[in-house]
Amino acid sequence: MRKKKEKNNFHSNRLLNLYTQNSTMKIQLYLKCLIIFLLTACSSSIEKAIEPTIIPKPLIQKTSTGVFVLNSDVYLSYDPTLKEVSSYLISFLEETYEYRLSSMKNSKKINLKIDDSIKNDEGYELKVEKNDITIRAKNSKGAFYAVQSLLQLLPIQTKSNSIEIQCLEIKDEPRFKYRGMHLDVGRHFFSVDFIKKYIDLIARLKMNTF
Repeated sequence: MRKKKEKNNFHSNRLLNLYTQNSTMKIQLYLKCLIIFLLTACSSSIEKAIEPTIIPKPLIQKTSTGVFVLNSDVYLSYDPTLKEVSSYLISFLEETYEYRLSSMKNSKKINLKIDDSIKNDEGYELKVEKNDITIRAKNSKGAFYAVQSLLQLLPIQTKSNSIEIQCLEIKDEPRFKYRGMHLDVGRHFFSVDFIKKYIDLIARLKMNTF
């Protein structure tokens, strides 16, 4: 009777040890999965900078080392005459990336400035540095095209809360005064919404005539 009881205790202890080992292994596995998840989440919180491929190709483009990190902490400063352009940039970032630019002045900022030394009405200068993005133009036309070049440095879409922008300097102006695309509405009918979207798209490619 005593031997039978000891044998039962031995089996019970063995089952308990196996259960404990399995539980420990499961906990370790859960911890490993949690660590991998956290590392992956951290690595995807910043969208890496894409290679600059501005369309149409700028007259002068010089790439430098470093990146500007765009997120909701960035402050936007603009000349009063460029208010409409700044509003366009703000709306685009909110609608596309859900970024709301900060209303508080801080070290990271985007500057939209009027520069009378630029002769071409549609010319602009865009300079991306680690703490500043500066756009200079003679008027709102050039500033709008500069913003289009800036937006082409961003990914089409992302779920990251920050985006890296390659540091560079661009000086550009149109080679041709008349730049546009036609739409055959004689043989094909298009809705008003489609035509508006069409105009928006060609404007993003710096075309000025429809």
